[in-house]
Amino acid sequence: MPKYQKGLSRSNYYGVTGIIDVLSSVKIEEASSKNLIIKYLQKDSEYKERIENINSPEYEIIVDYKGMKRPPVNSHSWNHHQWQILTYSWLRSMQPESRPVLTGILFYLNELSLFKEDLKLLKMEVQDRSTDIMPSENDLNNLLKWNIKSKAPDLSLAFKNERSIRFIMTENESINNSLNEFDQVVAEIENSIICEVHGKGIKSSWIPNPEKRTCDACDFKTFCAKSESTKNVLTVP
Repeated sequence: MPKYQKGLSRSNYYGVTGIIDVLSSVKIEEASSKNLIIKYLQKDSEYKERIENINSPEYEIIVDYKGMKRPPVNSHSWNHHQWQILTYSWLRSMQPESRPVLTGILFYLNELSLFKEDLKLLKMEVQDRSTDIMPSENDLNNLLKWNIKSKAPDLSLAFKNERSIRFIMTENESINNSLNEFDQVVAEIENSIICEVHGKGIKSSWIPNPEKRTCDACDFKTFCAKSESTKNVLTVP
């Protein structure tokens, strides 16, 4: 347990579990470029280098599905999704029968059929260049000309596919960083619980990290001063 305090902390250790949507095993000699995922991977120089240095005839790919659009690179979600994949990779490596986890893949399913609110956010991200996958030519023109009162812009399938897939290489240094981030989150939660147990109020014990999607799902949104949710928010005159 990070920042363990004898007599205060609830335990001196914590456990980590995770459910991976898909765990795929790939034989190097049979990996086909006709497979769309392998085709995208083979474009990446880092992937090619890792394939050349791998000490196994097989490797594994972790796949996770997100029912949302691709987040901007300056958002909490962007970092959290990476940490999640890297933590899964570490968990998998702890199992005796595991093969090397070469990469993780995130599928942002909404990118294949964006809602108007998603399109509005995408247009803003393109304008301030906070997304890593930028449209070009017709896609760029159609998106910038679009307004929320009109029908969805005509975006190419290639652009949609590229935005829907995100690869995360599972290097040891990155994995260790993700585990450290996990430790920090656990430490914050435990510290907040200790404060609440010792009589501090909820608002004094917990430090919110507001993000609209999280706030919408949070039970504290009706009285949290930092909530970004617009759902069922209590207003006091």
